[in-house]
Amino acid sequence: MSDTKTLPRLSEAQVHQLATKQSFERGDRYYRDGAMINPTLQGLELRADCQGSGLYVLWVHVDNIAKATAKGT
Repeated sequence: MSDTKTLPRLSEAQVHQLATKQSFERGDRYYRDGAMINPTLQGLELRADCQGSGLYVLWVHVDNIAKATAKGT
């Protein structure tokens, strides 16, 4: 069975509200530097490899605009 939910559209301002200032700035820098590799979207989950101080996986699960869970390995 496929997941019929889709990721809601989020503005940069909304993402900024969901993240700490430090996390937002680091993520923005990684994005602008092209450090996000192989981004994928499946249902409500966004995943990407990230080349920061090392290579790791990041993922964000969004249940609604007010609630997002972000993790990294």
